[in-house]
Formats: sequence, structure tokens, C-alpha cells
Amino acid sequence: MMSLRRGLKVGLCCVFYSAAAFATTDSTTPLVMLLHGQARTSVSMWKAESFLEDNGLLTDNWNYDGFFSSIDQLGDELVARINERKKNEPSRPIYFLTHSLGGIVVRQALSKWETTEQSRVVMLAPPNQGAKVADKFSPWISWFLRPMSQLTTGPDSFIANIPRMKSAKTLVIRAKDDILVSQEETLLPEAEGYDEVDTGHTTILWDDQALNKAVQFFKN
Repeated sequence: MMSLRRGLKVGLCCVFYSAAAFATTDSTTPLVMLLHGQARTSVSMWKAESFLEDNGLLTDNWNYDGFFSSIDQLGDELVARINERKKNEPSRPIYFLTHSLGGIVVRQALSKWETTEQSRVVMLAPPNQGAKVADKFSPWISWFLRPMSQLTTGPDSFIANIPRMKSAKTLVIRAKDDILVSQEETLLPEAEGYDEVDTGHTTILWDDQALNKAVQFFKN
């Protein structure tokens, strides 16, 4: 009797798993590329990755080099990655969920990516105007955190001269207790809107409220 029950449970699990796998083959299901922040890896986006997948979205958690590569290099790499995805699945929408530096990499990439389709971008705590913390520390640590020197503030800085993104609808989610990136430093002229959650710069990565807002933005 116990083996029969176990067999039924395994069978039902296989049916549900197969149904879920079949559902994800729908070419209209968006693929969300996840980009972590500076001096981090894709591991930092594990909860966001699971959260999106649990809500029916596909993910590509990119483990880029946030230490020794420049933002313009990373932008070019992201464009190549997007094009490879579009080559294999041309009709699948590609969206982006980013943390901190990841948002700037997406801005750089989408300012160059030639497309007529509209993407969606959710930025968690992005230093869109640069960050004063970069002004202070980049002279000392940019030798091993190369993007830091490109995150400085001011009209002549690299970040101030990134062109507008092409065909991207963007939501910026700020961290209320962010001690690294101020509210003013998250401002982006082409942003569709702004939201805020009661958390910090790092912990926003694991904040259910922030992730739920991202899912709603991607789906609506």
C-alpha cells in the first residue's frame, strides 16, 4: 500500500513537472537576464532567480566580471549575449533585473543594442547619477575594482555621458536605508517610474516586496 502511494506521488510530480516544463517553452514567456552588482557574482542573485522562476518567468543569471572589466566592455559583452539569445529564440522577449552596477551595464548595452522591440528593465538601487562613494574611494581601489572609476559623479564622468537606452521601459526601485547610493543618485531621466522599499543597498536583493514589484512590472 505504501509503495502504491509513493508511486502515485511520483507519477503526479512527474505530470506537474512536465506541464511546467511544457509551459516554459511558450515563446512569449519573457526571459529575464539578471545582472549582479560590483564585486559580486551571480550567486548574489540566487533568490531573485528563484523568485522569478516561481512566478513563471525564465531567467539567465549572468556571472560577469565586476572586478577588472570596464563598463563599456561589459556593455559590449551583454549586447553579444542578447544577440545570441535572440538568434536562438527571436520571438522571446528579453527583460532585465539588475542590482547596483548591473543597471549601469544594462544602460550601456541598451544604448547600443539595435532593436525595434521594447524591453523592460527593473533596477534595484542603481547609481544612475554616479555615487559620491565612488568619488571618495575610486583613487584607492579602482586598480582592482575597475568599474568604480566610471561610477564617479559630475558632468564629465563616464556615467553622465551614457546615451539613453533604446526601446526600454524602466522601473527604478530604491532602498530606503541605502548608505552607498542616495535617492538622488538613482535618478534616470527615461525611467517610467520609481518605487521604494524599506531595506538597504545589499539586502534589497533578497527583499520580497522589491522582487514582487519587479515581477508585477514584468507581467503588466
